[in-house]
Amino acid sequence: MNRWTHITNRRPGWVLTAGLILAVIAASYGLTVFSRLSSGGYGDPNSSSEKALSTLSSEFKNQRSDLVILFSASDRSITSDPSTAQFVRRQLDTAKSTSGVANVTSYFSTGAPDFVSTSGRQTFATVALNGTQAEKVTTFHNLQNQIKSGTGVAVEYGGFVAVNDQISAQVTKDLAKAEMLSFPILAILLVLVFRSVVAALVPLGLGGLSILVAFLLVRIITNYTTVSVYAINIITLMGLGLAIDYSLFIVSRFREELAGGATTNKAIATTLRTAGRTVFFSALTVVLCLLGLLVFPQGFLRSMGMGGAAAVAATAILALTVLPAALRLIGHHINDLALPGLHKSLSRPAEHGFWYRYSHFIMRRPLLMFGLAVELLVVLGIPFYSAIFTTPDAKTVPASYSSRQVNDQLATNFAGAGDTKLTLVIEADGPANLPDNQRKLSEYLARFSKVDGLDKQKILGAEGNFYNVAFSEQYKSQSPAAQQVVRNARTVAIPEGWTVYSGGTSAELVDLLDGLGSKLPLAGLIILVTTSTLLFIMLGSVVIPFKAVILNVLSLSAAFGVLVWIFQDGHLTSQLGFVSNGSIDATQPVLIFAIAFGLAMDYELFLLSRVKEEYDRTGNNANAVAVGVERTASIITSAALMLVVVIGLFATGKIGIIQQVGVGLGVAVAIDATIVRLVLVPSAMRLLGHLNWWAPAPLARLSKRLGVQEEA
Repeated sequence: MNRWTHITNRRPGWVLTAGLILAVIAASYGLTVFSRLSSGGYGDPNSSSEKALSTLSSEFKNQRSDLVILFSASDRSITSDPSTAQFVRRQLDTAKSTSGVANVTSYFSTGAPDFVSTSGRQTFATVALNGTQAEKVTTFHNLQNQIKSGTGVAVEYGGFVAVNDQISAQVTKDLAKAEMLSFPILAILLVLVFRSVVAALVPLGLGGLSILVAFLLVRIITNYTTVSVYAINIITLMGLGLAIDYSLFIVSRFREELAGGATTNKAIATTLRTAGRTVFFSALTVVLCLLGLLVFPQGFLRSMGMGGAAAVAATAILALTVLPAALRLIGHHINDLALPGLHKSLSRPAEHGFWYRYSHFIMRRPLLMFGLAVELLVVLGIPFYSAIFTTPDAKTVPASYSSRQVNDQLATNFAGAGDTKLTLVIEADGPANLPDNQRKLSEYLARFSKVDGLDKQKILGAEGNFYNVAFSEQYKSQSPAAQQVVRNARTVAIPEGWTVYSGGTSAELVDLLDGLGSKLPLAGLIILVTTSTLLFIMLGSVVIPFKAVILNVLSLSAAFGVLVWIFQDGHLTSQLGFVSNGSIDATQPVLIFAIAFGLAMDYELFLLSRVKEEYDRTGNNANAVAVGVERTASIITSAALMLVVVIGLFATGKIGIIQQVGVGLGVAVAIDATIVRLVLVPSAMRLLGHLNWWAPAPLARLSKRLGVQEEA
């Protein structure tokens, strides 16, 4: 850090020039990331349901459905009226001849009544597309341009490709809206917090640059793996939010040193040695928490982990390079265009501050305050014990979008289309048309009569060595009863030498829950061990990491309880503009835990690094806590307020999954910055006294050799 301090003080212009060059590269190449993203990614590629999907796609090409085209006539039969039927046939012929279309299946090609609605006024066609995800989207756009409503027939598009395209469009729209609203609001808040216009502009500049660099990093990642479109929201949220966090901490310390009489060079050196070191360890903690998501096979969680880690890494690197260089050039002008009372607030001794007196108030009644705070968090967390988990359904897409409308109409207007189904993709040990294999298939399917909850079965197709079979389910899709049907069906004895993959919505949920459950202990262990280790390295205590973990888990359970109360129980639906399906997305607690746990450790380090600094100077635990709270409480609460504003603006988007992440994170940050940081931590540290800083002798010697905490 000393070497970098020397470079920053001697060559700040060079550092800023390098940052500007990086910004240009990021803007030109990084912003192309939007065309490289995909939706989905909830399944484990090695699960039975995902293998069923991939096998269907590869072996039953005529049954593959990337796109659905729905034709609706207002007042006549869609198939028997000559002019209407002729119009639909022409459109389907156009679809078949369109480049990129592999196959079109409809009533007119199969004669199957399932393709015609119960009213007779609607019919749909399934379209299989060739190429990559991006190429399929291009073909979809071409079809939209060629096949349009006409002669009294409305044309609408649904299916996976349409959903993916429309979600991408909505995410981009929500992102632009959130950024447009967040920057002016944050600018006003930052002026009020810093009491200086110049100081307020610094975090916003860093935030914009951080987002661009994070996009650049993720764009590079897309060359090697698939990244979900939802990662964009996390990148922007984390990049902007943490840019404000780190800027507040670094700029506040820099101004504090200047107010104490230090030269600009000395202020930069002290800021990097203290606040800079804390930012480094804080960012490393958050990155490791997010990378813990990589243990999960689901592409959605992995994408969020990679995107979030890229945003945090970019923000931290810029906060420790470009930001100090900018401060070195700005110098005392950081306080220009100040609001009244700025100088007095900067030079005020800690003992005269509000937060100093507040801390002593809490520490005079530590047991009472600790008990009340814990009781409140427990009450908030109670709804989480009744959480019902599902996978995202069609309600993820706004009701105004055609892909959502097509899905709703297929479910309600076509006989059997809305039924929940268990699908079996069966690989025999020889050709499917062999009489012996057909006999084995009949015997195998007959065993399913003993599985409660399954209705009629239908063999949908046979290709090569494969059969495609569907069962109607009696229970609501993804319900506990439907999940049990899947588990029971998977216990049915399979003919020797055969392989069976079971799919369907309920099967996908079973596999998701099983996959999350199997990897969750490892992810949790990685997050807990890495964050505890970093806290020990930074602070030299084994007690504080243990306490921090317990308090963070308690606060997160409260946030999860609020999440269930809102999205599962259906409160605040009109205010947030969503429709509750009586459950929450199964991946959200995992994602929120990783992000919020990292952010909680972020604030923990901000506070305790100052407490430790004062404790090392005076040896007085209670006073060190009070001084640490005084020096950081306004920073932490201000940072949390602005992060909640950023998160809140992203939570106003139209995609349900992002809303859940936004609300969950916003509540978690608010609880951590208030109840945990300002009540539980001071009271717990008062109760533990000097024990806060205890470590076994060998670890204490290791900590001293590392010397990190002595400089914090």
